Amino acid sequence: MAILQFLTTLFCLLSAFSDPGTIPMREYLRDVRGKLLDSIPVNVSAYSYEKFDHKFYMHHHGLTAKLKFCATCEIFRPPRTVHCRLCNVCILRLDHHCPWVGNCIGVNNYPYFLCFVNITGILLLEIFAVTGWFLH
Repeated sequence: MAILQFLTTLFCLLSAFSDPGTIPMREYLRDVRGKLLDSIPVNVSAYSYEKFDHKFYMHHHGLTAKLKFCATCEIFRPPRTVHCRLCNVCILRLDHHCPWVGNCIGVNNYPYFLCFVNITGILLLEIFAVTGWFLH
């Protein structure tokens, strides 16, 4: 039971303090010379982008996707990116803002959150089983 409690605490902390996949706001997208870059995530190198008619389009494996504009962050968001109004940032593949961990659950911390929820469920079942055995 102590191992499950330790793992629950560990995965709760990992999901709470890891970056959920935040896309920086416009003022943070500057290159080395201080020039403001377009709002395309830097870490996504497998995609090609095209600016046409003041709209951004992303091309990947023959598919084209139109990028939506986030007025709060002033960036063009990649597909499956949602703006969290509680954190006030755009998160790549946002699942939800979790009040348990006080953080958004996105692409980077989703495995930690799933481990946290599953291990907490196993710990709960073990606590019920041990309590039932002692009350019997």
